[in-house]
Amino acid sequence: MIDDELLPYLPHLLEEKTFFLTDKDLEDLESIIVQLKTKSDDDAEEALYNFYIDHRQIRDALRELSENDREIDNLERSTSQQSSIANLFPRLEEIMEKMKKQRALSNDTEAKKSKS
Repeated sequence: MIDDELLPYLPHLLEEKTFFLTDKDLEDLESIIVQLKTKSDDDAEEALYNFYIDHRQIRDALRELSENDREIDNLERSTSQQSSIANLFPRLEEIMEKMKKQRALSNDTEAKKSKS
């Protein structure tokens, strides 16, 4: 199992704080999600580590969410993290699909406005 304390916070970040994510961030995020699902745990953890290095603003936002969640004791967090990672990928894929549709719609709307 992938051992990353920030990963369970990714769905919340994507649902609540997408305003600072660029199209490149989203493309890289989509790529990392595929890697997390398909690579060995060690390779996936390394890919995630590199993603955090390349996307510090995402890593920092995830850390902030993690720090704000300190009221959960360590036992609950550990159990919660294990179950959430097991369900994480389908949820992330669903969120990413919604975001792509919203961005495409937004880009279409902006393109129509600029033509006018």
